[in-house]
Amino acid sequence: MLAARVMGWNMVKIARLNEELLERISALLVKNTVSLTTSEISKIMAEFYENAVQDGMDRLIEIKAGFME
Repeated sequence: MLAARVMGWNMVKIARLNEELLERISALLVKNTVSLTTSEISKIMAEFYENAVQDGMDRLIEIKAGFME
């Protein structure tokens, strides 16, 4: 999970270069970490990695934590 948080840290460094990108990624992370049933990104990750939607949600939450720090 540390890797996901580090990914968030690195994503925000790039996103800060463009306010529109920063807002868009922030909104996507917030929207997709609310609920397992509404998280389209978690569903895609579960399908791609052949694991549970909860695993994708857990990673997204860590990415979001790194991004928002």
